[in-house]
Amino acid sequence: MIHSNPELMTWREAVAWEARREFGKQELLAGALALRVTFHMPVPKTVKRELPHVAPDLDKLCRSIGDSLEGVIFANDGQITNIQAVKFYAFPPHEPGATIRVSEID
Repeated sequence: MIHSNPELMTWREAVAWEARREFGKQELLAGALALRVTFHMPVPKTVKRELPHVAPDLDKLCRSIGDSLEGVIFANDGQITNIQAVKFYAFPPHEPGATIRVSEID
């Protein structure tokens, strides 16, 4: 698959690096997982809307997180059975980025 966004690989590497830093050398999570993500998107200079209802698409952002965490937090992103995600602009005090939580489902 060819991705049209040239920054995608940099983003995925940054997510994986942070996950390794936080998660350490623990065993990969097994079984069904829930993914919770809050994206804080960069604020355009002339933004006139409160929410970023423009590209990138929320589903593609979530897919990039799943791909980034594969082999770092869990073996396969197919283990994710539940996703809750939102995207906002990174108005102060927030900075652009994502808050990610992965949890096992009993």
